[in-house]
Amino acid sequence: MSDTFYPKIPQNAQMCCRFTVDDNIFFLEDLTKHTEYKSIFNNDYLAMYRRFHEKYGIKVTFNLFYSYYEDSFSLDEVTDRFKDEFIANSDWMRFAFHARHNAPPYPYEHADGKTLLRDFDEITNNIIRFAGKECISNFITIHYVLCPATAALKERSVIGFMSIPEKRNGKDSYTGNLTDDEIITAMQNSINYDEKTQLYYITNDMVINKFQKDELYSELEKIENKKNKFIDVMIHEQYFCKHLEYYQPDAEQKLDIVFKFLKEHGYSFVLADEIL
Repeated sequence: MSDTFYPKIPQNAQMCCRFTVDDNIFFLEDLTKHTEYKSIFNNDYLAMYRRFHEKYGIKVTFNLFYSYYEDSFSLDEVTDRFKDEFIANSDWMRFAFHARHNAPPYPYEHADGKTLLRDFDEITNNIIRFAGKECISNFITIHYVLCPATAALKERSVIGFMSIPEKRNGKDSYTGNLTDDEIITAMQNSINYDEKTQLYYITNDMVINKFQKDELYSELEKIENKKNKFIDVMIHEQYFCKHLEYYQPDAEQKLDIVFKFLKEHGYSFVLADEIL
C-alpha cells in the first residue's frame, strides 16, 4: 500500500450510502420550456426523487452536462425562476460538473487543466445562476471517469472524485494519475485519500441501470457484505427518457428496490460534501 494513498473512511460515513445521477440535462430543459410550471416538482423526474426522499430519506447529486449535443439545449438557457426552490431543497439535492457533452467518450482522457477548468467553470457558474451556490457539490464525477488532469480542480475547491473499479476498453476507470498499486487500493476500499493532491476518491459499488430488476437484491447483498460499510450507487438520466434508446420503463422500480434494501439494512443517505 502506498504511504500517500490509503483508505480513509470518516466516522460519519459508516453505514451510509451516497447516491448520484450522471448525464443530466433533459429535466432542466423540461423545467425551462414548460413556462406553466409553478414548482420544480411539476417535472416528473424531480417529483420522483422527492417521493424517494420522503419515503427513504435519499439525498441525490445530479451531475450535469453543459449540453447533451453540441448546439443542443444548454445550461446557459436554463430558467432561474426556480432558484429559491432549489435552494430550499439543497439539504438533499445538489448539482455538480460532469462534462461538456455526452459525446465523445472519455472527453478528458487527454485534456489539459485549462480545458477542464473552462468546462467546469461554465457548468458551475450556471448552476449558481439557476440554483444558487447552496446547491453546488464539490465532489465530482467525471464523464467516463478517466481524467489525469483532475488536480487542476483543486483551484476550484473540489474535494474529490468518484471512481469505477473496472477496465473499459483496456482503460482503468480512475481519475487522476494513480499508480497500479494505488488503483488496487482504490478498488478494495470505499473511500481513499491521496496526500499528494489532498483529494478523496470514492469507489462506486453499483451502476443501477446495468442490472435487471431481479438481479439487484443479490448484487446488493454482495456489496453490503463489504467490510467498509459505506456504499456508493448511481444511475443515469438517459434511462428515464422515453425519447432515447437507453430508456428503461422499470428504472423507477429499480431505484425503489435499491433504496428499500439500503434503508432496511440500516443505511442512511448522505451527500459527499457532508462527510468529507
